[in-house]
Amino acid sequence: MALLVVTAAAAALFTLLSSLFLYLVVRKWRENRRQARICAYKERHRLGLLRYLLGEEEQLLLPASPLEREAMIELLDHFAALLKGEQVQACIRALAEEHFQGWLRRRLSSRHWSESQSRLCGEHFFGSLRVLSITS
Repeated sequence: MALLVVTAAAAALFTLLSSLFLYLVVRKWRENRRQARICAYKERHRLGLLRYLLGEEEQLLLPASPLEREAMIELLDHFAALLKGEQVQACIRALAEEHFQGWLRRRLSSRHWSESQSRLCGEHFFGSLRVLSITS
């Protein structure tokens, strides 16, 4: 009888651990796929954004989806750290404030604590906060 209980408990524990493992594998796969899309968007639009920031292009293709928006914010943060000219910094600040400030504020003031904290803790958002200076 005791052997049957131990076997059932071991089977239940094995099932639970297997389910958790499969959940984590699928979650990691989805996150890797998401990051690959972000990297692909950044590679496609890096040169165009750089030319826009340097004043060589008049038009900028704005992001259409939240994933593209996140990639664009990462690119702006990268260029804000890389390019030190006053005109470029002003262009980055104006672009970020015009197109991304409301979105970031909504994300940071979310009623879901975990969502706000995950956005604050993401290293690409620390730079975005610096660029946007949303402390006002």
